[in-house]
Amino acid sequence: MIKFFRNIRKHLLGENKTGKYLKYAIGEIVLVVLGILIALQINNWNENRKARGIEIDTLKELRADLSQCLFDITSDQEYFQYCKKSTEYILEHFKNEQAAGDSLPFHFAQMYPFATFSINSTTYDNLRQSGANAISNDSIRLKLSDFYTRSINLYKELEQRSVIAHDEKYITPMKMSEFKSYSNKGLELKDYNSFFTNLYNQQVLNKSKFIFEGLMGYQNYLIKDLESLIARIDKEIANN
Repeated sequence: MIKFFRNIRKHLLGENKTGKYLKYAIGEIVLVVLGILIALQINNWNENRKARGIEIDTLKELRADLSQCLFDITSDQEYFQYCKKSTEYILEHFKNEQAAGDSLPFHFAQMYPFATFSINSTTYDNLRQSGANAISNDSIRLKLSDFYTRSINLYKELEQRSVIAHDEKYITPMKMSEFKSYSNKGLELKDYNSFFTNLYNQQVLNKSKFIFEGLMGYQNYLIKDLESLIARIDKEIANN
């Protein structure tokens, strides 16, 4: 192809056709420039395609992390609901002066949660550390940042300051003073009448119920927030 253009230039110069040669030279320059622009465009397209592929893979990994987080929070909420119901069942014995029932040990054993929430933020942490702006969708990027840097940190802080602190300060000491040990039925009281005539115990359990309700309310917020974020990511992946 280069030899072909060279022969045309020689032919035009040999015939002393300067005007035609200039037109041809300009046309050749235009063709070269167009070729360079097309090559650059193809290169940019390839680079954008690679970057988009990396972005989609990252979004899929983030979606998997967020889905696991949604599952864990939903499971925790169910657990808190069980604890709340057991606490309410026990509190009814303070109000109605009911006789000791066979199910009480079960509810005493379940009156407070033993698990704490743990989040997997590996993909998001790697994304931040890389310094790369791999997520092009501003809405998704901002929601991810808000969830991982604010919402989930507040959840862990609430868990630490309310659930764990309440357990360490009130529930554990109450268990040690009022209960014998665990049996196949659950947690056995030392003295039924002593426990249910102690208003302090009632206040502790009312506080437990209040904590469960507050934390479950925030869990509802997180669940809706996660569902919305996952739906946005799904839409972005589908638009690939």
